[in-house]
Amino acid sequence: MPLAKRLKSERLFLLLLLAALVLGGCSPHDQAENAIRLGYTPSDRALTDRAEAYTALRDYLSQRIGRTIKLVKTSSYEPAISAMREGEIDIMNFGSQAYLIAETQAGAEAFALRGEKDGTPKAYHSYIIAPADSPYETIEDAVLESKSLKTLYTNSASTSGYLVVKTFFKSIGIDPEESFASAQFTNSHVLSILKTSHGEADLACVNSVALARLVDEGKIDSDSVRVLWKSDPIPNGPVAYRSSLPEPLKLQIREAYYELSEADPESWKQVAELYPDEDFIYIPFRSEVFDKLRELNAKLD
Repeated sequence: MPLAKRLKSERLFLLLLLAALVLGGCSPHDQAENAIRLGYTPSDRALTDRAEAYTALRDYLSQRIGRTIKLVKTSSYEPAISAMREGEIDIMNFGSQAYLIAETQAGAEAFALRGEKDGTPKAYHSYIIAPADSPYETIEDAVLESKSLKTLYTNSASTSGYLVVKTFFKSIGIDPEESFASAQFTNSHVLSILKTSHGEADLACVNSVALARLVDEGKIDSDSVRVLWKSDPIPNGPVAYRSSLPEPLKLQIREAYYELSEADPESWKQVAELYPDEDFIYIPFRSEVFDKLRELNAKLD
């Protein structure tokens, strides 16, 4: 090969190599900057960490998307919402009410719900429970003596553990925090249920599925608490990403979640066990599923 032609070929090779290094983001720093941040909270079910299951989900998403996935643990939904608002979380499975807050305050965009194979979204109920030996048969009986009652809520971003019962209490003239002798947030449906079953609270506002699972697992007896009130069905919280993410990336994330149960059964099993209703698949989010909850929020504004 003539010298001039060989030099030209070598220059072209060097230019292509340099472009690959720049565009590929090969340095550890660039990879870290390019990472997708997957948020999660501790497991309410067992009061333990969810790290093992989320590590499996992280590895699956990283393989499917072709990007580094970093786990970001928050203590509850409130700091998770703040983290998404600040761009420190990109993907998060929120509770229903937490998502509605994140939608307006943090630019969260839901894309997946837990549902049946026929596409029907999973639902649950809010319960107001009392100890089995409570003198009250209905919630109306109990609130007549509200000033002497210790009441437990989950947290201010909980749908079944606060929003729905808050709306109900206000409809019967009860201030959910001021009308009781004490009103505390436990940050855990499980803890609220256990405290109530042991007589450490007079009322607790909890998730129906969490209560059923504790009974099924033998953690409490079915007759250790009394259900005084039951809400209408509530849709499960969705998985959401930041609305500002690039559209091609959103598509990759959506498809990865929708196909998880079949694409990686082992990781799917670990993820499914995080939730009380293990028998579900991820289905596309439909905004109208949350219309009733949006109406409840509007009434409280």
